[in-house]
Amino acid sequence: MKAIFSIILLLGFICAKAQDPNYPPAPPALANIVAAEYWIDTDPGIGNATSITVSPGTDISNASASINTNGLSNGIHRYSLRTKSVTGKWSHTIISEILIDHNPNYVSAPPAVTNIVAAEYWIDTDPGMGNATAISVSAGTDIANILATLNTTGLSNGIHRYGFRTKSIDGKWSLTNINNFLVDHNPDYATAPAAITDIVAAEYFIDTDPGMGNGTSITITPGQNISNIYFSANTTGLSNSTHYLVIRTKNSEDVWSLSNVVPFLVNTDFSYPPAPAAPGNITYAEYFFDTDPGFGNGTIIPVTPGVDLSNVSFVANTSALNDGVHTLFIRSLDDWSITNYVSFLKGEPLDIKLLHFNAVANNGQVLITWQTGSEEITDKMVLQRSSDGIHFTDWATVNPRGIPSAYTYRDEHPFSGRNYYRLKMTDNKNTITYSTIATVNISQNKGLGVQAFPNPVMDRLHLMLPDSVIPSAILIITNTDGREIIRMPVKATQIEINMAGWSKGVYLIRYQNGTNQQVIKILKD
Repeated sequence: MKAIFSIILLLGFICAKAQDPNYPPAPPALANIVAAEYWIDTDPGIGNATSITVSPGTDISNASASINTNGLSNGIHRYSLRTKSVTGKWSHTIISEILIDHNPNYVSAPPAVTNIVAAEYWIDTDPGMGNATAISVSAGTDIANILATLNTTGLSNGIHRYGFRTKSIDGKWSLTNINNFLVDHNPDYATAPAAITDIVAAEYFIDTDPGMGNGTSITITPGQNISNIYFSANTTGLSNSTHYLVIRTKNSEDVWSLSNVVPFLVNTDFSYPPAPAAPGNITYAEYFFDTDPGFGNGTIIPVTPGVDLSNVSFVANTSALNDGVHTLFIRSLDDWSITNYVSFLKGEPLDIKLLHFNAVANNGQVLITWQTGSEEITDKMVLQRSSDGIHFTDWATVNPRGIPSAYTYRDEHPFSGRNYYRLKMTDNKNTITYSTIATVNISQNKGLGVQAFPNPVMDRLHLMLPDSVIPSAILIITNTDGREIIRMPVKATQIEINMAGWSKGVYLIRYQNGTNQQVIKILKD
């Protein structure tokens, strides 16, 4: 081994000094392996170990051999393997460890399951195996569904313990299962409520309680229910601020009820808005179809200037319009008015026939109904909704029935203010027909007196909040996905929010004042 190592160093030295190195010759071809041997624990020397029969070849990695372990003691041993090539050179020795254990302990087979032939229970005190109260059982390996009655006679009220165990056919008892149970022979039943007595008196006071019976009397007719009684509370002399009205009643047994408290605001010096300016003459009017060309760019309507032009008539030229549903818009100028519009159909009715389309307010929601006269070629019906009557979005899809039918749909969450609805009908040739527009006005929620305007809003939104604001009141604005845009404490009764850079769509404004809240929908245009 030392001679080989020296040759390698000499070659490296020569290579380092040469200016034009000669590349080494190609390595010799692999020689066949012609012999192999192994030894255990002690190396007897190269060529002196136990021989392994091999078929000569350059690769004998898949050859198998048996190693003789006879006579080895129990414990860890090492076996080593090496091979010899046809040139007479031996390989490196490969060493691995093996475990010898001639007498392993095998797990004994579990005993066969024996039948359960007896069972017993005890309460509180264990009398010992076989001395408890017997339970009748049918012998078997599984008695999980056996029912037994435990005798609790004589037990005191309170928590007790019962123990349960079984015995197998070979006389061995199981572990004892223990559970707690409650004994209560004399449960207290609730007494029957007293009969309702008549309310015979009522009183109120403001801010300071003068004591039961010392408030201002309210005239009532005695009865068990006086929820619809009305009275006037005297607020003379109260300062401008928030006050508290307290009401309570007394029954025929001379027992006073809980006091109901309601806050209210006194403001004797509120300012009325200034009178509006006198209306000026309307000097100009115009109309257009479907698309707004901009103020002053519509078709002129001849008018005689005046304050009221409600009876003016004119002819709108529809010659350039295609057959189908269109919208006529009209507005006038003193300052520019709101643009009024109406939908109409030009040409012959299409094959899809709609007898009527209506929408009405119903308990804060909108009930939409329509009746078809013919829908044999109808492919799809889509309800559309708008907050301004111009920009409609698809809102709900209704499957046609193929025969003349009546339909009903409910908008459970309409916009505050005006809501506009129409029906878009598509036939089997993909031709679209629109119904007339139905308009419903939903009064803005007055729950806590919060007002938001304008709605729809272009840039700046103004909020009017109640005067009675508690310190923990907050204002939260979210989009329809529930993502919070703003969360802020309420410090004033008037708030302005700049929405100029916000995305178009619907936003929810939630005002929370203690346990009370009010939600308003706002459309950002």
